[in-house]
Amino acid sequence: MASDGKEEKVKAEVLGKPELVDALREKTGLMKKDVEALLEAFTDTVNEKVLVEGKELRIRDLGNYLNTNCSNNNTNNFRNI
Repeated sequence: MASDGKEEKVKAEVLGKPELVDALREKTGLMKKDVEALLEAFTDTVNEKVLVEGKELRIRDLGNYLNTNCSNNNTNNFRNI
């Protein structure tokens, strides 16, 4: 916490899909193609629940996902809240 009483923002680490696949592969020992398939299935599931069904998705111990798209276009814009 800063001395003026305001909280300091922690800079988020930006991790691309290839880096995430590599990190998960190293952690799990799974083949790269298997990790890619798992990650694709996860994002498809989140997209389906949040974007298609318009629901907020809460995954215990992982995060909450909500469609933050305020316009009427159909872009994939879900975020972890």
